[in-house]
Amino acid sequence: MPNHEDKEDQHLITLDDLEATQEQIRSYQGLLKDLPEIFEQKFNERLKPVLDRHQELMDERELLLDRLQRRLPAAVQENRSLLDTARSLPKVEANGDRKGWSGRFWVVLALTLLGGGFGLLLSKRLPATPLPTTTAMDQAETGKKMSDGLRRRAVALALSEWTYFGMPSFRNAIPEREGRREGDSGQWQRIRTYWHEGVSNPRMNRREDIMSSANPWSAVFLSYVMKKAGAADRFPYGASPAVFIKSAIEDRVNKVSDPPLIALRPAEHSPAPGDLICAIPQDLSGQVSLNEVPSLELFPSRCDLVVSNAGHTIEAIGGDISDAVSLRKLSAVDGKLAPLPGEEWLAVIQTNLH
Repeated sequence: MPNHEDKEDQHLITLDDLEATQEQIRSYQGLLKDLPEIFEQKFNERLKPVLDRHQELMDERELLLDRLQRRLPAAVQENRSLLDTARSLPKVEANGDRKGWSGRFWVVLALTLLGGGFGLLLSKRLPATPLPTTTAMDQAETGKKMSDGLRRRAVALALSEWTYFGMPSFRNAIPEREGRREGDSGQWQRIRTYWHEGVSNPRMNRREDIMSSANPWSAVFLSYVMKKAGAADRFPYGASPAVFIKSAIEDRVNKVSDPPLIALRPAEHSPAPGDLICAIPQDLSGQVSLNEVPSLELFPSRCDLVVSNAGHTIEAIGGDISDAVSLRKLSAVDGKLAPLPGEEWLAVIQTNLH
């Protein structure tokens, strides 16, 4: 049976344990008080690189906006709502009240993604500086200066439609980037608009008609772009590129004064943004030339709208390229089209529209 001294010793041990526990509790309480400050410090350390990157992207965005305003005023106007949305997003400060920090963190991430994606989009949409395309003699022959306003609008519209299709691209004939296709929801309805407004064909209403191989729409797309750019009755709208080509060749052969389309030899002329570049299959070589009006009513061909010429690469946008509005990056030598296997470049068609 334990004696009285043993009970006192046990009691002292219990008191010591209690004091140690209480001291540990006080230590935890002090730590809990310091946790918000520690957490905020860690949060600031993690947030600072994101904020720094965000600021870099915002600075880059402003530079790109300035470039876009100088180079593509029509495209800026079309995308005004997007630009205003980007500018109206709230700024996030690196210091200050951290109330609601979680929401701010996601805002920062959203701004970072928007800044990067928007900067990439704008950088891809900006065409390279075009090369001079005509000599003084060429300008004397045509008698008119190109309509820069209409050409810029046509380029801006083509870029906008290409963006809507997800910006699919090709390096010559090799796919580089996939996009949306003519059968996708939204896309086939857009092509229906090309038919209705570009060539006034209201019968093209069904998805199966839009997707049918019997209804190619490359010329329909260009007709839509030219009409929306303001070409009015100066452009020969049609559902076949042969319509454009024949009109340009006919005016060339007949030496029409102030023709709307000027057919030039690809080997001799550098296409500029707003020009059409037209090709025929190689098996038609010799049957169609710039020296005489083609006897064929319609013939296999395609035309694309030039959006940039960087000397070694010409970028052009066309419809119905792999079932989409696509961009082709075409090899060039000194700004002139290089041969392309399977196709023969027939003409650079200057759009003399005003």
